[in-house]
Amino acid sequence: MASLLLSASLSLLLLLPLLTLLLFSGRRRKGNEARKLPPGPNTLPIIGNLHQLGRSLLHNSLWELSKQHGPVMRLKLGQVPVVVVSSAGSAEQVLRTHDLECCSRPHTISAAKLSFGGSDVAFASYGSQWRHLRKVCVAELFTTKKITSFRPVREEEVQRTMESIRSGAPNSVVVNLSEELLSLAANITCRTAFGGRCHDGFQRIAKECQAIFASFFVADYFAMLGRLVDDHLDPRRRRSDDDGEDTLDALLRLQNDDNNITDAHIKGVLMVPFACTFSITHTHTQSHILS
Repeated sequence: MASLLLSASLSLLLLLPLLTLLLFSGRRRKGNEARKLPPGPNTLPIIGNLHQLGRSLLHNSLWELSKQHGPVMRLKLGQVPVVVVSSAGSAEQVLRTHDLECCSRPHTISAAKLSFGGSDVAFASYGSQWRHLRKVCVAELFTTKKITSFRPVREEEVQRTMESIRSGAPNSVVVNLSEELLSLAANITCRTAFGGRCHDGFQRIAKECQAIFASFFVADYFAMLGRLVDDHLDPRRRRSDDDGEDTLDALLRLQNDDNNITDAHIKGVLMVPFACTFSITHTHTQSHILS
């Protein structure tokens, strides 16, 4: 008899957290209805709507859900509430009419690590600091004069890639086009940003950047960015007469004139475009191969 009572007590203790969670979830659902949030599918405790997004490709799953719940719908990814927009008219409302209310990026661990705590332009919260960094980038880094100054770099790296592909032709060597284009993008980005070509370790990490937004791999690379900044600050640094001002040089020059630009801002501005370059190159290459 005592053992039965003990088993019943243990079962009740195990069920109590689940019952509490279900009750809390029900209250939250009623609160959402009171706030007139967009319609959406019912959620499960803990996982929310994640179970409805893994049946096919993500955009297909969202499209199927939007056909049931409308062009603007509410989902929960775990415990994180999100609003999904699936029509051109709704997207225009979000991106143009209500741009200021929706312009900030979500705060995620991976984005914080990749951008040095939101110190860059891509992941920084909208505000005076973001506007200042954007002004610096537009006025100093993305001008027609600056882009034109790197034209010899682009032409030289394209020529290197063509020679690399051509060298394997006599022996009928199979060329991995994705690897060649990834290497091309890596070296152009490195030379324009840091003033030198990529080494193997740099390219290896760049490939990982395509799939590590939810991991901690990039954190291993932050120390190297710090060394690059220190190297550019070294007055004994060797430079040839043909070396122009690379992106890091420009940022360090601006830092001397502007106390609001920190080393973290410089690393963030350099890191995010570098990672995005390889993600875009890989996606673009794969789309051409598959088509």
